[in-house]
Amino acid sequence: MTHSSNTDDRSKWIPESTTLSLENLNNTIQSSIKIYPNPSNGNFMLKLNNINSATILIYNLLGKIVHSEKVNTEFIEIKNQKRFEKGVYMVKVVSKETNKVYHTKLVIQ
Repeated sequence: MTHSSNTDDRSKWIPESTTLSLENLNNTIQSSIKIYPNPSNGNFMLKLNNINSATILIYNLLGKIVHSEKVNTEFIEIKNQKRFEKGVYMVKVVSKETNKVYHTKLVIQ
């Protein structure tokens, strides 16, 4: 809606139509990250779908980075090595090609 410039500007509105673009919807749906097993004991795999080069950041719920890695492969194996205590973690993947950011949750039991 846009505002009308007739006599009483406080109460006149003119409806207008807007079309939303779905141009890059297929790329967005197909690009994703998956973690398995999730929940995990601390050793897990990340699978990056249609993301060739990326930075992986894993944060605890306080916002502290507990793991950071630059990757150029589709499958990434991460071993606990005493980095992950029991709890919930946020996984952030930043694609180098598109600068898109993907988020998911990881649970360590």
